[in-house]
Amino acid sequence: EDRPISVPTIELTEYLVYTKKGTSIDFNAYLVDALQGETSLKNKVTVESNVNFNEPGTYHVHYYVTDSDDLRGHSVLTVIVEE
Repeated sequence: EDRPISVPTIELTEYLVYTKKGTSIDFNAYLVDALQGETSLKNKVTVESNVNFNEPGTYHVHYYVTDSDDLRGHSVLTVIVEE
């Protein structure tokens, strides 16, 4: 029996956040859940970031999750570091 292919989805509380120069934020605090259908994969989410909290600018935080079928879900949090 074939089952439908469903790529995991990652839900964040926000997709755009602002912070002041020198003030770091916890990227995991924005992760609501990662779902494969009804199954939570939240504990398998990895976070990649190049945010420099000491340098004003726009940065992206990437959240990834891979399910047992090697399907990959992806979501992005944009972080703006202000002077």
